[in-house]
Amino acid sequence: MIVVDTNVLVQFVLDPNFVASRVMLRDARRIAPRLWRSEFRSSLAAMLRIQGLPADHAVDAFHRAETLVSLERELETADVLSLIERTKCTAYDPEFVALALALNVRW
Repeated sequence: MIVVDTNVLVQFVLDPNFVASRVMLRDARRIAPRLWRSEFRSSLAAMLRIQGLPADHAVDAFHRAETLVSLERELETADVLSLIERTKCTAYDPEFVALALALNVRW
């Protein structure tokens, strides 16, 4: 099982490259914090506005991404805040790290 970052999902679904493919093919069991959905939608919104991605393509991309994430999990706020306290990160990135630490899996 791997914890997959939203940026990897976006890259794999919309513009596959070598790095994204290598990460995604490591393990078919992929887990992410529920936050990934909002982050993915935010990326799609930028592509709609800036790159002119058609809305129906964006919806299809989101549905493809949903099939790639095997499991989702909500995190304990204390775990995420503990990581934020030790880093300069926003609240978003530590969610993926907290999940990997909680499950003792690769991220």
